[in-house]
Amino acid sequence: MVLQAASLSVRSGARRILFRNVGALYVLQIAGYVLPFVSIPVLVRALGAEGYGRLVFAQAMTMYVVFLVDAGFNSSALRMVSASAHERRFVSEVYWGTQFIKVALAVLGLVLLNWTIYGHESLLVDRDVFYGQMLMVLGTISMPTWLFTALERLEAVATCEMFGRLVSVCSIAIFIRSPDDLVLASFLQGGATLLSGILAHAIWVRGMVSLGGAAPSVVLRLARAGKSYFFAELVRSISSNSTLVVLSGVIDRHGVGVFASLEKLIRAARAGLTPVATAVFPRVVRGLADDRAAGLRYAWKCTGMLFAAGVVAAAGISLFGEWVLHTAFGAEMAAYSGILVILTGWLALNTLTVTLGQLLLLAGGYAKGFLILNVTSNLISLLGVIWFTRTSGLEGAAAGMLLGEAFAGIALIPILWSLKLYWQSQKTGD
Repeated sequence: MVLQAASLSVRSGARRILFRNVGALYVLQIAGYVLPFVSIPVLVRALGAEGYGRLVFAQAMTMYVVFLVDAGFNSSALRMVSASAHERRFVSEVYWGTQFIKVALAVLGLVLLNWTIYGHESLLVDRDVFYGQMLMVLGTISMPTWLFTALERLEAVATCEMFGRLVSVCSIAIFIRSPDDLVLASFLQGGATLLSGILAHAIWVRGMVSLGGAAPSVVLRLARAGKSYFFAELVRSISSNSTLVVLSGVIDRHGVGVFASLEKLIRAARAGLTPVATAVFPRVVRGLADDRAAGLRYAWKCTGMLFAAGVVAAAGISLFGEWVLHTAFGAEMAAYSGILVILTGWLALNTLTVTLGQLLLLAGGYAKGFLILNVTSNLISLLGVIWFTRTSGLEGAAAGMLLGEAFAGIALIPILWSLKLYWQSQKTGD
């Protein structure tokens, strides 16, 4: 009876931590997606669709550097720390090693971005807008979300992100009044994550890790562990972010601004489904390591729930999208509700493919399958966006995104079958 009571107490405590982390992640997603989306109508009305298009284009270009800094090493470091969360010395070494790699990648990325800007007159005109967005690169280094996730301290990162986003959104609402405020809007938008990172280090991070550094062997181990994740995540991120860059080469900045507004609405809805997958990821990693069958059942259960929620969200946006666009942006944007309906298909499929990729492929250590899935589906998505945008405009861009996710769903079937065979061979070998 005593053992049974202790077991129940442990499970109850684990559930409380999980629910606390899910709640914190919802706050984090509100800070990362909903609050910035609230500022979009302000920016569109103040800067105009063309000015907003210039802003989001600079943001999209700068995000390539952010993706370079984040790709791979967030996932590999998260997985390593999740498995040894109580070893402070090891956690510290992984933290400092990861930061070293991120700084090196940031320097490389910023040099390449500035070389691109100064090499093209069309980009040099908006040089100061790009500088404001470059604050995001500093922010992604200073805000170690992966560390908080691995240590299941997501209430801290949620607090920091909410602080940074609230300051940014409120400042935009107060100070951005006309197209002449474009540069100021870029700095206010780009500096949000940097503010969050400063607060995180001032209050929490210094209590989680010890001062010092990482031995070269630790840095090399992190580099090797993150290599497979790096290419998969970088390709996926570049592809998903390249829609706006591709559009800017086919249509004017006004069209880019319109599509960006619609896409951000869909991604804000998608963000409402992300916290559960992120919160359960460390538990799936440990579950697959301790009892693979139980871990798989848990992963499939979470995937089914999230996919159902994604379908419901997509249906809701399809029904009320025109009203939302009219209310937030005006009658002009309501005319683009058909594109929003196409993007809701992407929302439902993306919920399924990304959740399966996280909870079965990444958590199970099957990085090769994850790499194949991301490379192929995102290449098709990007090619589809390029082709259909030239023939069908903004509707074609939405259709290209949907095509890529549909292929990802189909490709998951043989990949998951290979994963099953891989695990069976391991069991036989044991």
